[in-house]
Order: sequence, then structure tokens, then C-alpha cells
Amino acid sequence: MIEGWAYTQQAMASQGVGGRRYSEQPSPWPDRVDLTNEAIAAPTPAVLRRLRTQYDVRWLYADLRDGPESPQLVRLAHLRHSEGRVRIYELAG
Repeated sequence: MIEGWAYTQQAMASQGVGGRRYSEQPSPWPDRVDLTNEAIAAPTPAVLRRLRTQYDVRWLYADLRDGPESPQLVRLAHLRHSEGRVRIYELAG
């Protein structure tokens, strides 16, 4: 799992740490979060290929309320859905 870790066993096991609910805990995989953020903000063919091959990522969800999206992303991945400030991209297999 790259993002959406709130309901993983690792997150649930950290219920109450630092006074936070499990759904508010930071990712147990900060390196994967960094890679995902790089794929959206500063994508390269190598970064997208790594997501696809190393983590079997097929989709990228970009929410512009969380930060900017690189104009390169639309050139490197297939925009499959756009609504408001949300974009969903498919990575080539």
C-alpha cells in the first residue's frame, strides 16, 4: 500500500500513540509517501516506472487541495478522470 495506510494493521496497532487515533497516525512507510508525492509534483518516467514495477501501482490520485501537480504528469500518465481539483491517472503497464 502506497497511500491510504490509515486502515492497515500497522496503523491500527498504533492506536493512541501520541494521543492520536489510528486513522490520524503518520504513514509507517514515509519513503513510499515521498515517492508518491514525487510522482505527482515532479514526475519522471523512472519514478512512475518504479511505482508500477516495485509497488504494482496502477493509479495515481492527485488532489490539488493537497499541493501542486506537475504539468509533466499528464504527459507521462493517462488522465482517466478529472472533477474539480481531483485528477486520477492510470500508469502504463
